[in-house]
Amino acid sequence: MEAIKLEVLVVDFDKLGGEGVARTIEDARYPNRCIYPRVLNTQVADLGEWDDSHPLNQDMEAAAAEVKRLFPTAVDTIEHDPDTLRPCPFCGGEASLDMNTTSRRVYVECDGCSASLRHHPRESDGAMYRPFTSADEARAAWNRRAP
Repeated sequence: MEAIKLEVLVVDFDKLGGEGVARTIEDARYPNRCIYPRVLNTQVADLGEWDDSHPLNQDMEAAAAEVKRLFPTAVDTIEHDPDTLRPCPFCGGEASLDMNTTSRRVYVECDGCSASLRHHPRESDGAMYRPFTSADEARAAWNRRAP
């Protein structure tokens, strides 16, 4: 048996506050009641206005710099090799870059559960479903949403 300590960054869109987020994490129902998380510490920082261009919503380098700015004592583990795909955020499986041979569009798909990311998230100008134009774009978008 192991005990695992994690540092997790939560963007509080529902304005629950530090204690509310901690309570939500601790009260969540987990399969077979196999884990019992206890929040050991909370720190709160004002993010200012949130939009698609916020540093925490950008590439890993910008997000890491923003975490360091907000929480100078945070563990430096947000760094990630930009040339590799992170594991699937849903099942932890390995992900692959692929291309639709008909449309020539690049996308990322989990080899385990088939979760995929095939286009950019909604743009701030309202445009939706803008396909990725390169493997680098698809990889960066996947890695922003994956753990």
